Amino acid sequence: MRLRALRDARDMTQADVARASGLTQSAVARLEALTGQVPKLETLERYVAGCNGYIALIISADTIELPENTVA
Repeated sequence: MRLRALRDARDMTQADVARASGLTQSAVARLEALTGQVPKLETLERYVAGCNGYIALIISADTIELPENTVA
């Protein structure tokens, strides 16, 4: 996941993301650190929407060609 990279690209602080997404700053920090429980998709969607970003979930038995700047 590239949550921190998205936040940095939008020049936002964790507090900015928290306000925009309705999450707490500590929840934003946990998501970025990938600690604790696996986050719900809804929580990730709120974070990404708060950063005006995009989210994609791809599940496939075949090889998937990803854009050059994408981290799998």
